[in-house]
Amino acid sequence: MELTSDIIMFINVIKINPTLLTLLLFVSCTKQEKFDPLLINTTSFDVVLSVEFSPSAFEVDSEGFYYLANSADGSIKKFDNRGSLIASAGRFGQGPGEYAELQPIKICVSRNRVYAYNIGHMFVHVYSKDLDFKETISLEYPLLDMRSIDDEFFLFSYIAMSQNDKNFEVMGRNYENSTNIHFQISRSNHRNFYFRNIRFVTPLTDGMYLKSYAYVNSNSIYNINGELIKNFKIPGYPDQISDFLDSEFSPPPGMEAPEFSLISQVIYDSKNGEIMILEGDYSEYLSERIHAFTISGDYLYTRKLPEKVDFIAVQNGILYGLVRRDERVDIVYF
Repeated sequence: MELTSDIIMFINVIKINPTLLTLLLFVSCTKQEKFDPLLINTTSFDVVLSVEFSPSAFEVDSEGFYYLANSADGSIKKFDNRGSLIASAGRFGQGPGEYAELQPIKICVSRNRVYAYNIGHMFVHVYSKDLDFKETISLEYPLLDMRSIDDEFFLFSYIAMSQNDKNFEVMGRNYENSTNIHFQISRSNHRNFYFRNIRFVTPLTDGMYLKSYAYVNSNSIYNINGELIKNFKIPGYPDQISDFLDSEFSPPPGMEAPEFSLISQVIYDSKNGEIMILEGDYSEYLSERIHAFTISGDYLYTRKLPEKVDFIAVQNGILYGLVRRDERVDIVYF
């Protein structure tokens, strides 16, 4: 076989420039390491509860009761597994157990308590599991997310609008007086502080917890003393989920949202030991992909849902989702 002049020239260049050969081999290997996700397709949902209002949050407890927040009337509602309403609490106002109008209400259900709050406000209302009002916890900064660890420790993420604002806190509480046993301050050096806030705080096991962002592909596992255990990301996604973070200004109210991905929720399945990250399109604020990781932050699989969901919850290894229909909202499991 005859070698063309171009091939002979290439061989001679490689002989005298081994660095070029190394670079070519590196590029070749890099191209072969393209991420190939393990996709699991969920083909259908089973409806367990339908309501005619539009919940701003929902949770499922270990006994199979469903808790839904209704921002339209400032209430928290509890349903049994037959779909019957068995308790309700809350209303609009400034008094104990009351909520601000036109503000999303979020809830956290733990072993013995139900916690509810308005995003952007500095309080958490505490209820019994039967929705009897107990007390209000006052906070120092506007709240984004909170979770309880066995009603003894609390994880808070706050809205930080400047480099000097606190963005995250771990608090211990004994219900007779509040004791700050430990806190961390996470600061931002980016001009768009709000979009760099820690958005989700998720209890894991053995005192560990997870801090995650909505617009940045970054998740960090810590122990209860605030020591970093591991950082991990959704593989195959850019470090910065949205180029919108590079914008100098936030979009004004009413401006059409750009198309990019959004992390809309992070939960932990304690039965299966899996961290689940709900991700979807920002333009619709609905999600159809769940990325699963081990408690060590190792990627497991990506679940594709048959319909877009607003929220998810997990209890006893069963996944639940909230699906908005034309005339109703369904709580489904899969």
